[in-house]
Parts: sequence; C-alpha cells; structure tokens
Amino acid sequence: MSELAINRTDVGDLISWAQAAREVHTVATMIAKTEFVPKALQGRPDAISAAILTSREIGISPMVGLAAIDVIEGKPALNALALRGLVQSHGHEIETVEQSDTRVTVRGRRKGSEHWETSTWTMARAEKAGLAGRPAYKRMAQQMFTARATSEVCRLVGADAILGLAYSQEELRDGEEGDEVTAPPTRAKRVLQRAPAPPPPPLEPYRPAAISAPTPEPLPEPEPTPRPEPGEMEAEDAG
Repeated sequence: MSELAINRTDVGDLISWAQAAREVHTVATMIAKTEFVPKALQGRPDAISAAILTSREIGISPMVGLAAIDVIEGKPALNALALRGLVQSHGHEIETVEQSDTRVTVRGRRKGSEHWETSTWTMARAEKAGLAGRPAYKRMAQQMFTARATSEVCRLVGADAILGLAYSQEELRDGEEGDEVTAPPTRAKRVLQRAPAPPPPPLEPYRPAAISAPTPEPLPEPEPTPRPEPGEMEAEDAG
C-alpha cells in the first residue's frame, strides 16, 4: 500500500472518530444528570464523553466504562478488578495464589505461554514503598495488596490489552483518596457568641409643640415737643 493510501486511511479514521465523538457527546449530555453516571462525572458531559471514548478504545461497553474508569491527576485509570477482567477477556490467565491481611500473591501468564509472572505484596513491601501508613492500607490491607499485585501482573502479561491504562486507580490514589476510605470527620468551627445588644429605649409619644403668638414689636416713643425759651414767650405776649 502506498504512503498516500495510508495517509488517506489515517484521515478517514480520524474523521470517523470525530463523528463518533460528536455522537457520544450527545449521549453524554442526555445521561449527565442521571444516577447511572458516577457522582464524580454527573453534570460533566465532556468528561463523560472522554470516559466513553476511552472505553471504546479498549473494548469495554460505555456504561461499564463509566463505572470502571476514573481520571486521577489527568490520567485515565481502571480499578484493579476491571484491569483483571480486561486482560482475561484477551485470553490471558490471572489467578490469586495466596491472600491474607499480611501477604497477597497473584500470578498470570499470557495466552499460549507456559511461563508464569508473579507479584507478591506484603506489609513490609508497603512500608518500604511508604504506603503502610496510608488510610486504606490500615483499614483494608488485603484488598490494597490484592489490587497492587493484580495490577503488576496485568502489566506483565497483558500490556496489549490494557494499552494506555497501565496503572490502576488504587495505585494512582496510593490509598489516600477513594478506595472506600472514610474521610475523617470535619471539626466543627467554634462560633463566638456575642452578648445580645440592649433593646432600644421606648419611643416617647408624639406631642405637637405649642404655637405661641408672636410678640408685638414696641412702638417708637414720641419725640418731646420743644418748649419755647423765656424771651420768646415774652415777645409773643407783647404782640
């Protein structure tokens, strides 16, 4: 096949994928608010679309993918049980050899091979990896050891099956978040109680102010009539 034909095939695949992505987003928008979508993805059609498209790439049905795929620090991840099922669906073998609260061993082999790959997780190994003090390893060590051992074996015998989902959710979370670990209770904030403010004084009944008549201005005093001098009075009498 010529290079031109290969390029045309690649472009055709890309166009087909883009069309499928648009249709997936339509479906994601329809189911984004339903209870069939995990709580972390509810109301997020873009993230739901990405989960469904990732499921499509690895051969998982959409609804199973929504339940099994989580995005942790930008990396899509399956839980260990889903990884195991995906590898087994390709014909590879995975089995648990021993399982307890202190030690778990899982082994696997590729389809048609006689060679077994083995992974063992113990509390000593968890302590060496700095995981023993994490909440999930304290409460459910057996489950965490099983998840770690299963994930390692899946990578060893089924790399062709898990493709870009190399790490499990349990590994990426490291037992700190999720994995059915109950969050510590939140300490209630102390609220300072303030003394109630004193009630306002009662209002005095309204009394209209008394209206007083304006005080009349005093009249100007009359100017005194000038009295004639004695010489003038005699002259008037002689006349």
